[in-house]
Amino acid sequence: VQGNRLAHFQHNSWSVVAPSLPPDTSLKSIHMLNANEGWAVGYASVSFSPPAGQCVMLHYMWNTWVSVPCSSSSQLLGVRMRPDRSAGCAVNDFSGASGFVRSRCASLP
Repeated sequence: VQGNRLAHFQHNSWSVVAPSLPPDTSLKSIHMLNANEGWAVGYASVSFSPPAGQCVMLHYMWNTWVSVPCSSSSQLLGVRMRPDRSAGCAVNDFSGASGFVRSRCASLP
């Protein structure tokens, strides 16, 4: 994962795979369940400052990355799925009333 690009290692070489993402997308985490299924999360910046973010979630199934709608307007920074695919978690950061940054987990669709 680098910026809005993903690389795939197959047959002893790397190739860039390009899911359809806006140029201001920043992918932050990927979790592959196996060679044929995985998830990637991050955020797309908005055009005003300071940059806020809108979540970006991608699901990989059989050689294709598909964008999945996410209900959070937060920046997603991490993703993990259970091996049996029964549940998953995407982690985001947010500032609480105290000003400290906390993490919370949102269930994946």
